[in-house]
Amino acid sequence: ADRFVSAGKIPTSRTSSTPVHRRKEEKKPSMNGAVTLQNRFAPLSDDPGLPDDHPLESSTRRTCNPSEGKRPERKLKARPETLIVGDSTVKDVQWFCSRNTKVLCFPNNMVSDMQERILQTVAKYPSVQNIVLHTGSNDVSKQKSEVIKQDFTGLIRTVSSMNAAVFISGPIPTVRGGEERFSRLLALNRWLSTTCGETGINFINNFHIFWERKHLFKENGFIHPSIFLRFIRDRVVGAAI
Repeated sequence: ADRFVSAGKIPTSRTSSTPVHRRKEEKKPSMNGAVTLQNRFAPLSDDPGLPDDHPLESSTRRTCNPSEGKRPERKLKARPETLIVGDSTVKDVQWFCSRNTKVLCFPNNMVSDMQERILQTVAKYPSVQNIVLHTGSNDVSKQKSEVIKQDFTGLIRTVSSMNAAVFISGPIPTVRGGEERFSRLLALNRWLSTTCGETGINFINNFHIFWERKHLFKENGFIHPSIFLRFIRDRVVGAAI
């Protein structure tokens, strides 16, 4: 023992008193023998001898197309209760309306054009209960006063027979454009107010609302659509516009 110590070597033992347990390797199942999966009913359904009217044959065909018999769902469109028809003044008003309101804008239309198209337009929306018509600003620039009055008389006569509440939206005063245009709009507003009252048609006096209220106008001289719609709501009582 002293000989190993003096040589600087430490004896090691080849044998150990602690037993070493080795894991037994588990045998994995061999993939050589593949298992064949088969539907035992497949031979019956694939039998070429089955007639077309056989119950099994028809049931097999139905299961092959699971989407058969399903009807496509239709989205119901909202039926408007209020219809607003007008010139460029009503442009973009639709963005601020509810689903119960339909806005139709014809920027270049005159009163005579409105009279010609209004019956066909309303016929497309049989659920409409309120009709707001805003027109006449284009006529003031192109027509004489007497011609405008004749056209409005024909329009009022046409809408009087409708099975709905009709509102004539009067002209809007200008914040620019000269005194002559302003005076013609004022004269038309007074005449419309009187004529609608005599014929039983509702009249919206926009001139009284917007006169000398420049803060309600945009920089280009037009009324903001949300402001225009707000005053329409106030006049068309009971309608969800």
